[in-house]
Amino acid sequence: VLGYSEEMDPFTFEIRFKPDPQNRADLAFFVKGDEWRLLGMTFRIHLFGTTDGKPFHLLGTDGLGRDIFS
Repeated sequence: VLGYSEEMDPFTFEIRFKPDPQNRADLAFFVKGDEWRLLGMTFRIHLFGTTDGKPFHLLGTDGLGRDIFS
């Protein structure tokens, strides 16, 4: 997954995001992540995610950067 960099337009003060190939995050199956519970059991394994713990948004984000899927 390509990372991104952000820069601000000095005239409009609008923040723009651009793909940054130097800032990659590799995806993997069965990665460790935040703790979650199911039927009283606690798990830390997720079906997929990034190997270095960077956030991954399956369906993208809205204009404020919030995950659309959750």
